[in-house]
Amino acid sequence: MKVHGLGNYVYVADESVPGGSNLILEVLNRTLLDLDAKGLLPTDPESVFYLQVDNCGENKNRTMFAYLTDLVRRGVFSKIRAGFLMVGHTHEDIDQFFSVIALYLKQLHVVCPDQPSLLEGIRDAFADSLANPEVLVLSPREIFDYKMFYDPVIDESLAYHQEPHQYRFKLFHDPTKEDTVVLVHYKMWAQSTTWLPAPSSANSDVKQTVQTSVESEVAPNKKRKMTRHSTSKGQIVSQVKKSISTKSVSNTTSHEFDDIPKKSISIVKILLLLMMQQFLQLNAQ
Repeated sequence: MKVHGLGNYVYVADESVPGGSNLILEVLNRTLLDLDAKGLLPTDPESVFYLQVDNCGENKNRTMFAYLTDLVRRGVFSKIRAGFLMVGHTHEDIDQFFSVIALYLKQLHVVCPDQPSLLEGIRDAFADSLANPEVLVLSPREIFDYKMFYDPVIDESLAYHQEPHQYRFKLFHDPTKEDTVVLVHYKMWAQSTTWLPAPSSANSDVKQTVQTSVESEVAPNKKRKMTRHSTSKGQIVSQVKKSISTKSVSNTTSHEFDDIPKKSISIVKILLLLMMQQFLQLNAQ
């Protein structure tokens, strides 16, 4: 884990430690506790926490959302912005960080190192002492059960949360209860301008239902089964196929694909054309 401007952390766990949201949240929680113990967490009441992680089930789930909501509710941060990377992202800084460790361990030509040697190798992988990570070992008994802890307060109707890539957790004043409430908003991409669901009135902070799903955006007033076309990638492929059935690819306009990067559309077009060529060649044989 990289904490920009403050330090790096490497957590080592063997196969006895189960993966999933509990492991990810344990890593995140331990990092925040360590920063707090060192006096490195911001004390500004308006501080914002920016979290950037891969767009996978271990990182993007109800338990993670409950934990981030709890951080805001407890006043650790006034707002949290969580970004989940799009498919095919490259040159991500955490990937480069891991690559340095992997290349260093590979050139040592150690087939089966003992744990102390492995931890030492991770620390020695970086020539810059400022980049040297904190290396911590996790055991199964040390992993807190966040899923069980937050399960009673998680809304079971939460769905479609795998689709958006940007989330905001923010404290709002609720005039109806003379209290504050943490609301979760989403948008599909970082460049999208509007956080959803939008307020029903410009003069009110909280005059809306707390919705953390995207059902209202992709399928209003309709129950929808989660299929391969439910994902962002599946929707792109589905929309391109529909476009090809009515007109040529060259005449397809970009406004039909709201909030989808043009580069992604071009790649899908090329793949579909190659698939069609292969299909025609097979039929000719």
